[in-house]
Amino acid sequence: MRLCLVTTLTTLVLTAFSFVPIFSHAQTLPCGTITAPANWQNNFDPSDPLETNPITDCQNPFGVTDAGPSPDTLFIAANQVFDTNVIEIPTVTTSDYNVRYDYSNRFISHQAILFKHADANYQYVSIEQLPPTEEDYRLLATEFFTDPNDIDDAVQRIMSDDPWAGLEYGSAAFTKIDNFDRFVRINLPTKLPPLNLGTYTLVFKLGELFPTWHQTLLKKFAQFFVPVAYAASPGTYKITFTLKNPTPELTGASSVLFLPGIQASLLYKVGLAGTEDQIWTPDGNQDVRQLAMNSVGVSQNQVYTKGIMTDIPLGGTVYDSFARSMVNLVQDKLIKGWTPFAYDWRYGVDDVANNGTKYQNETRKAIDEIQYLASSSFTGKVTIIGHSNGGLLAKAIIKKLSDEGKANLVDKVVFLASPQLGTPKAIGTILHGYDQEKLGGWIIDDVDSRDVIQNMPGAYGLIPTQRYINSTADKIIKFENSSSTQQLRSTYGDNIDSEDELKRFMIGTSDGRLQATTIDEILRSNELLLTQQLGLHNTLLDNWVAPSSTKVIEIIGTGLDTVSGFEYRGFTERICTLGVFSCQIKEFYKPIPLISTKGDKTVISLSAEGYTGTKEQYFIDLKKIEDIKINEAVEHYNISENPSIQKLIKNILLATSTDIEFISKGTTNTNNNRVLLGVHSPAEIEVIATNGKRVGKKVVSGGITKEEGIVGSSYFEIGTSKYIIVPADTKYNIHLLGTAEGGLTFSVDKLSGAAQVPEIAVQVATITASTSIKINYESNNVLSNLEIDTNGDSVTDILLTPQGVDITPKITYKTLRDKINSLSLSAIRKLPLLALVTAADILDKKSVTNPQLISAERFTLNQLEALLSTYQKKGWISQSTLDDLKFVINKLK
Repeated sequence: MRLCLVTTLTTLVLTAFSFVPIFSHAQTLPCGTITAPANWQNNFDPSDPLETNPITDCQNPFGVTDAGPSPDTLFIAANQVFDTNVIEIPTVTTSDYNVRYDYSNRFISHQAILFKHADANYQYVSIEQLPPTEEDYRLLATEFFTDPNDIDDAVQRIMSDDPWAGLEYGSAAFTKIDNFDRFVRINLPTKLPPLNLGTYTLVFKLGELFPTWHQTLLKKFAQFFVPVAYAASPGTYKITFTLKNPTPELTGASSVLFLPGIQASLLYKVGLAGTEDQIWTPDGNQDVRQLAMNSVGVSQNQVYTKGIMTDIPLGGTVYDSFARSMVNLVQDKLIKGWTPFAYDWRYGVDDVANNGTKYQNETRKAIDEIQYLASSSFTGKVTIIGHSNGGLLAKAIIKKLSDEGKANLVDKVVFLASPQLGTPKAIGTILHGYDQEKLGGWIIDDVDSRDVIQNMPGAYGLIPTQRYINSTADKIIKFENSSSTQQLRSTYGDNIDSEDELKRFMIGTSDGRLQATTIDEILRSNELLLTQQLGLHNTLLDNWVAPSSTKVIEIIGTGLDTVSGFEYRGFTERICTLGVFSCQIKEFYKPIPLISTKGDKTVISLSAEGYTGTKEQYFIDLKKIEDIKINEAVEHYNISENPSIQKLIKNILLATSTDIEFISKGTTNTNNNRVLLGVHSPAEIEVIATNGKRVGKKVVSGGITKEEGIVGSSYFEIGTSKYIIVPADTKYNIHLLGTAEGGLTFSVDKLSGAAQVPEIAVQVATITASTSIKINYESNNVLSNLEIDTNGDSVTDILLTPQGVDITPKITYKTLRDKINSLSLSAIRKLPLLALVTAADILDKKSVTNPQLISAERFTLNQLEALLSTYQKKGWISQSTLDDLKFVINKLK
């Protein structure tokens, strides 16, 4: 029988294949044999005996007369098979094949014969339909009959030579069997012999059905009444194909190229006498200044790199445990290799991708590293993991690979906390040196940092773009209605709401402001570099689309307080530049951070998930980690150190899926209430919880760093302002400590979800390095009065309400006299005390016209204080009574 359509479905993968020609044997005979039914080259009968004959034409053993595609077709698993195809099947055999004949020419006969290759020999393989078995018939009978007796009888009859024997024609029994016979003919499944793995040639032989003269008349007759397209013509065609199992997946995943974030590669320059001088991480501001670039963004010194950061002095680890986790993957033979590609982060990512980065004795390019890694990778490909700015660099590198036709070398790109659309924090960094000062300015000073960053292309590459601005209702720049911000508001309105406006604001030429002279004033940015980097985002980075061969994965950190913008607010304070004799009241503005919980302390989530194409997303709940694993808190700079992130990256590399703590595929909403406490002045701020946990600056190994002991807290500085964020539902003691002559403003902003509302801005007119202020914070934004100690004697000299109203009790000689009269002393002992009070009171009044009497007044009060001390020693008054009276006496002095 000829091949019929098979209903059995087998999963196959049909792939194009550059097939090595089968007929490449030597021309000298013999060159192999063909075993087939006798007379196979004509209209053979499959039941004919097999015979083996030598091949007579080594180049064409099957007598193919037409090299073109056969009009008859072979299908395997519903996929058409073409000559030289390789078909992958999941098992060692398949019966899911069939031949479809082209009957457009009704005067051509069709026959197919299959041969399996065995070295240079060819063996006939029967593809005639297999006879049905009793099991096949019984299965159909079970569908057709319900009575078991009918089933047994029908199966026995249908398998006999005469199913109707002994039945009267037209009887019910006869009709029952007859109907079953029809059912069998329609539903009996086609069963073909299974084909094993190997190479086959299917030969189609098409021949004339009638003598030529008879056929010509029939064709003319058919063409006159039923015109048809006579596609098929007599001849011999072939289809050679190979059945194989799918290529087993290589054990192991792709090798990894890791791209660190900005400021996370170590930088060096040649020092004195040819020594190596590490300038990042720096030992002091002199190193920071060595990073300087000129106005077109070119380094002023010969700077090179040779490694990524593993830790920060006094600041924890950066890539230490992450690097060890990658080494473990190599040692466990899960990946072949990994390269942490350090680069000069001062430059724009396009520059690094196209021109490479300088190492000590060479210039290295990431695309060369990728090709090297791919050459030994288990998969022949590389996965790029880009942390922070490294994600932007990854886009530029893959663009470079695409331009060179090598994009298929990268199978995955992982954006780990990457500011794909920029981040508002970068605005504060460029304009005010935000988050750059380290160890109180001894190692890195924000003023020096800002001066260097002004000409650094890499920093401008992190500025929020138009796509970022369009994606959020939050304003990245706002201006309070005050006299000090009037010039800014008249130029830009109440807020910045476009990339063009942001650019004009940062450049500063349109609002007429002078170049900044203090860290609080807005720096006038480098117009050339800002324009270049925003242009790079608009032309490449923001709308970058991965090649079809590259899978995109985003890992987004969320839940931590992150700067989403800045509001410039007006202040009026006593400013002292050269000590107490150069103080004056001034109005000025300062940048106040606008805070969102949708970020990782550096990158806002909407930027980290900024890729618009097909992707996988994973969110890590950093707030939950902070709450549960207090000593393992993680944020943007060290996010790769988190064990959950390392497990996730392993899953991504190995294409596995496991539940990981703190990781989800959906973002989380953090709407906890917090307060933003700020001190704007020459002063420090600290917060101490009732359990003794503290937030503020601390001294470690002789250096100054930040302490964030309260869960959910943050400490940071912008310019001369210091800020602390703490949860709003706990009691705290707030301490403000003066550091120089001047005045201060203490501010409180209420943070609730995405909302930020200024609550308090109270001024303390005069402070010195000896001034300390105590404030008790009750839950729900309730503050106590401000207890101000002006001279460091632990005595409250001034008492202000949170609204700034002075409620300090007035101390007079009447106050002192009343306190002495209230003492439990005899009249004779009170008498000398009251006499001294009266004498001092008289001297005080006369000193108005005769200031020389002031010293006499103080002498008299000192005598009173000495007499009271004697009373205390004799036990006539208590120590607390003495302290109370001394407080009053000192106020009168």
